[in-house]
Amino acid sequence: MFNMTPSEPQPPESATTEPVDLISTNPYSLHHAVRARRSEYVRPHQIRIKIGTWNVAACPGTDKDLASWFVDGKGLDLGLSTLITNNSAVETEDGGGRPNGGDDAVHLVGGNKIGLYVLGLQEVVDLTTASQYMTRVYASDPGPMEKWKAALKDALPEGYQLIVSEQLTGLLLLMFASPEVAATISNVSTVTVGTGLLGYLGNKGAVVTRIVLGETTRLVFVNCHLASGHTPRMSIVASGTPGKS
Repeated sequence: MFNMTPSEPQPPESATTEPVDLISTNPYSLHHAVRARRSEYVRPHQIRIKIGTWNVAACPGTDKDLASWFVDGKGLDLGLSTLITNNSAVETEDGGGRPNGGDDAVHLVGGNKIGLYVLGLQEVVDLTTASQYMTRVYASDPGPMEKWKAALKDALPEGYQLIVSEQLTGLLLLMFASPEVAATISNVSTVTVGTGLLGYLGNKGAVVTRIVLGETTRLVFVNCHLASGHTPRMSIVASGTPGKS
């Protein structure tokens, strides 16, 4: 007597041995369902960000020029014709694409049309002498930061709020936001990294800040001032006496 036991059905052989991404290929997956309804929970918003950088070389009176070049956007070189033509960041007195007046006939967009102002300054303090250097590196002096904060706040339209102010010896990073944008900023974090004398002092280095805008957009800004030159390690090794380590 033979015991005929029906065999279990075998799955059909796949034409390929590569794994299948069921999440992206399945039209009923949670990923596709959430993405298909993104218009219900995503609120697109445009923002203008103006970023400025300036090595002030510890020159007195430079803080008086912020309103003109940074906020009002004056002093734009008319020779930059490729940037001026059909550029939404540039405004002209006649409203067209080319200026027909003097130096102030063309300027960058500024004032209350900017949602976020970010200013990175270098050499805001004098480090030319040894005594000045040691004083600035090892003793915190809030004077330069307060001076530049006040200068930028006075240059901005009323209502702009300070978001970031961080200093590393001669480096200074400032960020101001309009009332509308300031309400959407969260998770502000800032760090300084010194790479100067002995490899860690703050005469050279960087100030970095990160913000979250509108709960989803992460922005990072870096203000750095590095050494102007260095001797590559390979050239030092190559200049050694042959046969000696």
